[in-house]
Formats: sequence, C-alpha cells, structure tokens
Amino acid sequence: MATHHFDDETEKQFMREDSEAWKAICTILMGIITIGLLLAGLALWLAL
Repeated sequence: MATHHFDDETEKQFMREDSEAWKAICTILMGIITIGLLLAGLALWLAL
C-alpha cells in the first residue's frame, strides 16, 4: 500500500480547507435541526 506524504504547508492547507468544510456542514445541519425542532414545537402547541 503506497502512502503519499505532502510537505507541511500543503498538509496545513488541506487541514484548513477540511476545517472550513466541516464548519459549513455543521452549520447547515444545526440550522436544519433547529427548524425541525421549531416546527415540532409549533405542531405540539397547535395540538393542545
């Protein structure tokens, strides 16, 4: 199995890009969850 090693600066750039991507994904997911919880709360409130 071959492993590819990049220089330190390239690896740091990859880590920065990965970190930014994960932050964006988590922000979107948290937004979806928040909207879902708000809608569930509204449905419960209207059902009472």
